[in-house]
Amino acid sequence: MIRQVLRCEIVFLASVVAHPEAPRAIAQTNVGIIDLGDLGIGNELSINNRNQVAGTVRLEDGTNRAFIYNIATGRRTLLAPLAGRHTRAWDINDLGQVVGAAGINEKNDTRPALWLPEPAYGLPAGTINLGTLGGPEAEATGINNIGMV
Repeated sequence: MIRQVLRCEIVFLASVVAHPEAPRAIAQTNVGIIDLGDLGIGNELSINNRNQVAGTVRLEDGTNRAFIYNIATGRRTLLAPLAGRHTRAWDINDLGQVVGAAGINEKNDTRPALWLPEPAYGLPAGTINLGTLGGPEAEATGINNIGMV
């Protein structure tokens, strides 16, 4: 099913648990409430001004994966991991750039990650390991519209 959303302004985005096995995400907009379906495993959903939602979903094999969901098309795209299996998305900017964390090995040690939909800042499109400030693990939790993490 394709959702048609024309010039829709998101007022509020929430994750609602109607049943523990079937969480739903909803968006309150200037044209009413939109049921976004089962988007993720937690309440950490972020939305930009292009009606893209970033979050984390648990796959059938138990792997957590970051995703971008396009409200206009109803399409969810999983974001590529680094060397590990798990990823988590925390924020998305108006350029569709997502930040979060990505596993770097099978032990699921994580590094801050930036997912670029197209080349930017001299970096290629895809998953970028942002490194840590000396600690063993870290996550990136916010990105602004000029790409500052």
